[in-house]
Order: sequence, then structure tokens, then C-alpha cells
Amino acid sequence: MAMKIKAMNKVSVVIVEKSGREDGGCRKKPAAFDFIYSIRSEGLTPFEVALADKKAGESVCCCEPGMSAKEFFGHLFVPVLAQTKLPITPDSSVCFAITIADVATADNREIVRALAGAVGHGGCGGGCGCGCG
Repeated sequence: MAMKIKAMNKVSVVIVEKSGREDGGCRKKPAAFDFIYSIRSEGLTPFEVALADKKAGESVCCCEPGMSAKEFFGHLFVPVLAQTKLPITPDSSVCFAITIADVATADNREIVRALAGAVGHGGCGGGCGCGCG
């Protein structure tokens, strides 16, 4: 039986940036992203909320016209860019198709690494223009 996503799970997703076409067609290649779910004490990002209680193989479409990519991914924005090479900026609008590829129990080393990255604001050091620095 497939695991549901819950706090401290290692989650692998495939993200596809969607076009603004009415048929919802995708315009970019799929990009893989791995992260530890619910690592921040401040709560879940909108990206994580969209994935809550999903299992491997399930998909969600996240189109939030009034929300920026930086808001949507939160502390995961810089890691998403680093892993996926998606051509998005902090101010890009949000329209993604996301498929959960895998949900697994994270080992302690992965959790510690994710915590360190989250405290360091995902590695941007305040230089991403998000206003954190």
C-alpha cells in the first residue's frame, strides 16, 4: 500500500509548468524535485498544502493566478530552481501540474540536511530578491 504524504517524509515529485491555454496544455518538459515535506516550523507552504495526504501516482494541478512562484514554493523556491532548472522567477505566476512520484520515510541525515537548508532560507542567503535579507 502506498504511503500518504506526511511530515518529515521524503517526497519526489515531477513538476510541469503549464501554459495559459484553455486546454491546460503543458509547454515545458517535466522536471523532478525531491524534498522533505513539512520541515519548517512556520507551517506548510501552499505547494506543500496542495500535496497533503496524496500518495505516489496522484497528481494535482496548481493554478493560482494571484500568487507568485516565490509565495507558492516558499522556502523551497531556491531548491526547486536548483533541482529543476524551471524558467521561473520569484514573481512568475503559478500554474503547475505536479505528480507525486514517490513518498518514502526520510533518513535522519536527509532530515538534518533539509533543516539546515530551511534555516539558511533554501540557500539564497537573502540574495534572491524575496526580501528576507
